[in-house]
Amino acid sequence: MWTLTPCAVLWAVAVMAADDPPTAQDDQLRRVMTLVRQLDDDSVQRRGEAEAALLAWGPTLLDLLPAHGEIASAETRRRLARIRETLEIQRARQFLAASQVRLEGSMSAAAALRAVEEQTGNRLLGVESFNQPIVADLPGTPFWEALDDILEQAGLTVVPTAERGGGLQVTAGQVHRAQRAAYRDVFRLEPTLVTAVRDLHQPALSTLRVRLSVAWEPRIRPIVITQRFDTVAARDDLGRVLEVGRRGSLSVAVERDTSGVDWEIVLGLPDRQAQRLAALSGTFEALLPGPVEQFEFGDLPRAARVAQRRAAAVVSIQEVHAGGAVLELQVHLTFDDALDALESHRGWVERNAAYLVDPAGRRIEASSQRLISQQPSAVGIAVRFPAETAWADCRFVYETPALLVRVPVTYELRDIVLP
Repeated sequence: MWTLTPCAVLWAVAVMAADDPPTAQDDQLRRVMTLVRQLDDDSVQRRGEAEAALLAWGPTLLDLLPAHGEIASAETRRRLARIRETLEIQRARQFLAASQVRLEGSMSAAAALRAVEEQTGNRLLGVESFNQPIVADLPGTPFWEALDDILEQAGLTVVPTAERGGGLQVTAGQVHRAQRAAYRDVFRLEPTLVTAVRDLHQPALSTLRVRLSVAWEPRIRPIVITQRFDTVAARDDLGRVLEVGRRGSLSVAVERDTSGVDWEIVLGLPDRQAQRLAALSGTFEALLPGPVEQFEFGDLPRAARVAQRRAAAVVSIQEVHAGGAVLELQVHLTFDDALDALESHRGWVERNAAYLVDPAGRRIEASSQRLISQQPSAVGIAVRFPAETAWADCRFVYETPALLVRVPVTYELRDIVLP
């Protein structure tokens, strides 16, 4: 028989006890409560039907489910854990899809850019001083196409900023952004520099170099971008295929707060009669983290060996040391598949937030974090706090992406003017 812990009883009756008339969210909570109860039904078929119905709800269900510790039934906990993991993965993949902009009518560029920022969560800096009139016709347009349309109308451009928190800096400058760009999901590619070098002593060493600037939505924080040169192809406007002058691959580690990187494609020198690169295509791979999840641990004196899972990540507290001048929590972070993100490019882990929350809700930041162990899909981190903190009554919170995804991004740039 399905049973509730005392905390879950409070969760279940909170809607009933409200003085205000029932809302749509109240109805949703009642429906979820009924389905959660059905997960421990005597009938296997009814248990399966309830699980399917909860999964069909989609990732918005995650905010409505009771906490793991509030369910007494082992069968219900098992099924809820499976539901959570599936929906957390769905939410992560949604997070990595292109943001959509819906905006219609006449307005100032500043108002349009503020709306884009609010709708997408992508930080845009310096928008307030640009009041040029624009007409928005964006019925559900991917972020980069929408942004370029607004910038083109207003005679503006953006550049990635290294400012803390990242984002795109809006500046004056008509650069015909949409004409040269290629868009793919959360990415935007643009050729920004083309140089030709003719070696008169060794003609075979003559090259055409194309610098590609790759930007992504600022809300996304790639870990590493890798261009495999065997995927690159180019031809000029005379129909000649140009040889690719590099082999192997180039990996670019992404700094914490930047929203773009550059790399260079080296090609054979085209015929003097050629005016443009008709097409330059290729595929790069982006190692992307999903949305940041919070792993929260209470009862710290007895938290050693306690583990929590979100999507494809498990966070556990291995040891708690309190003595001398510091409190140290040894945290273990494991991924089902880390995709090399914990080997060559693990700097992002050391920037994950780790803090205590005291009984009054005040946040106490860690004084230091250091890597103490490393495996292909797991790392150990020693998180330290000042020992004078009344830590025994605090909650420990560790924030990390709970899913890592390697995304292939195929692009084609057309009509690139030659020098």
